[in-house]
Formats: sequence, C-alpha cells, structure tokens
Amino acid sequence: MRVGFPHSRYVVLAFALCILIAGAPILGAQPASTGAPAPASDAPAPAAASTAAAPHLTLVFFSQHRLPERAWVALFAAMRANLPEAAAEIPALDANAELVRGDALARETVVPDSVTVYLHGDCDPAPLPQPAPMGEPLGWVLKVGPRIEPVIHVECTPIGEEISQRTQWLSQQGRREAMSEAMTRVILHEWAHIATQNSAHSREGITKAGFGVKDLMPAGRQAQLSTPDMH
Repeated sequence: MRVGFPHSRYVVLAFALCILIAGAPILGAQPASTGAPAPASDAPAPAAASTAAAPHLTLVFFSQHRLPERAWVALFAAMRANLPEAAAEIPALDANAELVRGDALARETVVPDSVTVYLHGDCDPAPLPQPAPMGEPLGWVLKVGPRIEPVIHVECTPIGEEISQRTQWLSQQGRREAMSEAMTRVILHEWAHIATQNSAHSREGITKAGFGVKDLMPAGRQAQLSTPDMH
C-alpha cells in the first residue's frame, strides 16, 4: 500500500476550514521592591527575561464524516502513544505536539505553527472481509515547488480494508483502536515528509514507501487491543 505523494490526482475537499488565532501570553517579571528610589520617568525600564516556553506544533484534525467521540479519543490516544518513538526516529517531529479537533475550534480563528490533517472516507469502519485493491494510497501530502505543504490527507477506507483480516473478529472498540493505530502510522509518515521537507523514503521505519498490515498494526500494539466479539 502506498503512502506519500500522489502522481496525478485532483481532490475536491468538502471541509469547512476553521482557522484559530492563538498567541502565547505576554509574560513580564515584576522586580521585588528594594526601597531604592524609583528611576526617572524618562529612564528606560530594564528588559525582563523571557520565561515563556517554546510553542509546540499543533495538529488540527478534520473528518469528512462525523466520528463518534470514542473514535476521536482512540485516535488521539494512539497518536500520543506513538509520538515519542516516532520523534526518536525522526527528531524533526514534535513529541509534545498538541492535538485539536477542527470542529471544536471557533470560526475565523487561526492556529499558528500547525499542520492540518484531513481524514477522508470511513474512519470508524465495520468489519470488512475484503482487502483493499493493491496500489491504493493510504495517505499523501502535496509538494508545491520546493515546499511540502503542511497538510496531510489520510484515506481511511483503504486503511480499514488493509487491516480488515486482522480486525474483523475484534469488538467494535477493538476495531476502533486498531484503526486509530493504523491511521496514526500513516499520519506520522506524512508528517515526517513535512517536518523534514524531504520527499525521500527509507527501507524501514516510519518513512518506508509502502505499508502493509505489519506496519499499520505493529505486533506490540496488537496485544493491547480489545477482546474479540463473542457472537
């Protein structure tokens, strides 16, 4: 299954893009009183040392179809669980990135230093017995000139089909957790392209060119999934 860049593909996005304006608070240190005379009114005040932490990147998620609350919780949990390992492999990734749902943002607002993630298709799938067609893209980003745009496209339907043989006997929550894990792997792959501004792929790891079931559902994660349905 391919991840990365589309060749010749035109996509019409039916998302209402909400933009959030948020700035770091302005912090100023107040000197303790020493009883010394106050400086003249025209004397410049001493500059206060900045104590504000460096801002973290924000990933803003939009879903083409409405996702239940449990699906969002599972996706964000999978992202937070995978981020430290991914950041160790790709230092350009922000291990402490904020995760925000686009539908929770106020209109006409902007999130500075952000990457937008569009979730296309069925991201909370029922059991699917048939695997996805070979060559179907799982995710992609666009390169405009020398720049890789900070927008990630995730194709949920083929992701769900790709892992369906491993998930069709799981409980509904188990399928959500498996799907969230698989989506996270695709998101991290595409984010690595953006963070490094490099379209190259590796033979192994999160930046490999093609993802199969073992890449989307690593063995260590599979053992943590919910128990199978008993009917």
